[in-house]
Amino acid sequence: INGKVDKKSLPLPDQCELLSQQEFVAASSFTESWLMKKWQKLLNTDQEISIHQNFFELGGDSLIATRTATSIRQKFQIDLPLNQFFAHPNIAELAKWIDQQDKQTAKVERLLPQIKADSLHRFDAFPLNDIQQAYWLGRQGGFDLGNIACHFYVEIEGDSIDIQRLNQAWQKLIERHDMLRMVIHPDGLQQVLEHVPYYNIPTLDLRGQSKQQTDQQWKETRQHLEDQVLPTDRWPLFELAAHIVDEQITRIYFSFDLLMGDVWSFLILSKECMQLYQQPDAELPSLEINFRDYILAEKEILSSDVFNDQWNYWQKRLPTLPNAPDLPLAGKASDIEKPHFVRFSYTLAKAEWQVLKQRATTARLTSSLVLCAVYAEVLARYSKQNDFTLNLTQFNRLPLHSQVNEIVGDFTSLLLLEVNYRSDQTFMQRAKQLFKQLNEDLENNQINGMRVMREMGVQQNRNVSMPVVFTSALPIQDKAKSSSSPAQTKLIPLRDKAKSSSSPARTKLIPLRDNDDNSDDEWLGKRTYNISQTPQVWLDYQVFEEKGDLILSWDLVDELFPKNMIADMFGAMTGLLHQLAKSDQSWHQSTFDLIPDYQIQQIKAVNQTQQHIPNGLLHSQFFQLAQKTPEAIAIISDDLTLSYSELARKAYQIANQLSANVVNQQFCVAIVMQKGWQQVVACLGVLAAGGTYVPIDSHVPESRLKLLLEQIECETVLTQTHVQANFQWESVKHCYCVETDFEQSDATEKIKFI
Repeated sequence: INGKVDKKSLPLPDQCELLSQQEFVAASSFTESWLMKKWQKLLNTDQEISIHQNFFELGGDSLIATRTATSIRQKFQIDLPLNQFFAHPNIAELAKWIDQQDKQTAKVERLLPQIKADSLHRFDAFPLNDIQQAYWLGRQGGFDLGNIACHFYVEIEGDSIDIQRLNQAWQKLIERHDMLRMVIHPDGLQQVLEHVPYYNIPTLDLRGQSKQQTDQQWKETRQHLEDQVLPTDRWPLFELAAHIVDEQITRIYFSFDLLMGDVWSFLILSKECMQLYQQPDAELPSLEINFRDYILAEKEILSSDVFNDQWNYWQKRLPTLPNAPDLPLAGKASDIEKPHFVRFSYTLAKAEWQVLKQRATTARLTSSLVLCAVYAEVLARYSKQNDFTLNLTQFNRLPLHSQVNEIVGDFTSLLLLEVNYRSDQTFMQRAKQLFKQLNEDLENNQINGMRVMREMGVQQNRNVSMPVVFTSALPIQDKAKSSSSPAQTKLIPLRDKAKSSSSPARTKLIPLRDNDDNSDDEWLGKRTYNISQTPQVWLDYQVFEEKGDLILSWDLVDELFPKNMIADMFGAMTGLLHQLAKSDQSWHQSTFDLIPDYQIQQIKAVNQTQQHIPNGLLHSQFFQLAQKTPEAIAIISDDLTLSYSELARKAYQIANQLSANVVNQQFCVAIVMQKGWQQVVACLGVLAAGGTYVPIDSHVPESRLKLLLEQIECETVLTQTHVQANFQWESVKHCYCVETDFEQSDATEKIKFI
């Protein structure tokens, strides 16, 4: 209106434009030249890189940085902590730092083992890796949220799909990729079958039927396949189906057990299936190695110095590594016999996603990290604790062979990322702290998070799970664009069999669709539905790009959470992403409005304390009620049900014993317990005796427990039998087990503090 330009409202400049504005400075030393070539290769660019250009502004991320740092260590025989890589984010600074290092005294990372192809034993049984073992055990039950497969399901609707041609292409992939022929024996060993029957895609011709009939068939097929649990000792661990809906529309259903392969494997299969579908007479280049070769080569790492150093890192982290987010639940996970997963999904448009990515780059953060940080903001708002651990899915294919990125298999590993939410920090500060922690952890990512959880369980004598997951497919999508596989696998034309073997190839190659802007399975048609599920997982947040848009999905166990809570959390997350994309100022805010208005009104109503408060103590009304309705049920637990009179009796026993022990009437009792009926008895008993209690998490390390007991100057502890055995109690005068130590105590009502 006034003719002035509102600079804040202008879109961020294109990244290429930003880079082109920088003065180009060529590499002038061997180290700089080597780094430039390495960056060009890993960042998938032929353009020369100025030695002053920032690694992140060029599109680098934490995973690429980790691979680059490994290459530098091995090339220059030096130590290179990942934090030094991030402290020197351009070629000039990094080359100078490298040249200053003492290469004679450096502790050099041992070279990774190389895969040795073993075709002679190709069909011998071999062990499951850590993640496969977890998936296999989880589907058998015996764990919370078990009895399901780690599974991916997708429906694709296309125009006049040639099902016979698709079937032939899929059969070639079965013959090509060993893991599509794998089974798992009851002893926990997996094996590739040398021969399997020809796989026919069952096809249902629905042409001429009413919409109601076709919809019914569609619903029945989805119900059969979307949470399928196939027997692992029988082939196959996948299932395809097809419906010919009418003369134009064909619907393909695909059920895939992730014991066979990870997300990268699915990209491989999709790309190669596309090529074989569109060019039926062509062959793919032969594979020199297989997943069995990789697993056996990877085993060598377990005895390396690198593995031992990284294991020591995680051992030191264990005492302070927090639990998963403590989210409100509608019931116990153990009560859900067969979990059912549902999906919440949202699309962030390409233009807004580009702006958000540019803001992340400006902040020297990766786009995946920013998405994870926003996720952590929402979780922290709903979790009972501000410190918690997220379970990050990694697709970690070690460079043990040039064809590692071309084979199908489950290379997934887990990384346990600690989140420390501090309300006095800005979002930018919290994100940078999270980024720092992630980079430290990535430097030790050869230790699968499954091993860390098992060790944590041993030390704390309990089952440990990290059921809140973050899965970013952005790094592997970027890698797919730069890799020769699966995106750009060259086809070898078959020779015309009617001619002599010396005659030239005659196969006519059908041009492929330009797939740069398509998702990896949309060459066949439009993906209309998909969902995943994983044993022992509550919530899995997945992000990936599709035609430039950002797709956000939460797959979760629906019956585990209170009604509307997940919808509110998901809405809060997408709203915060919009806010961060729109405003630079929001990156410097400390708090955000992440709770919907109706919940705010409920909170205000609950906290309206301006009303008459009756006389008496907090627990007095319980004992009065116990006299009025002694037979009414007060507590129901897994192992015990107590009436009001029984609960009051146990509380009196504790109160009388505590009163007999104390000299000072103002005394404090620590209640160190896991959740259970014993907590209620202990609280009422302490209050009835006139004391105060301090609840302490029974999962804290012993050193932390000892410190807490000293700080509160506590001489008495109430606990449970199974908790008492886990600690030494020398620092307290009395340690009682609620279940066993008060049975002979006086239960008469003679306490005056009720």
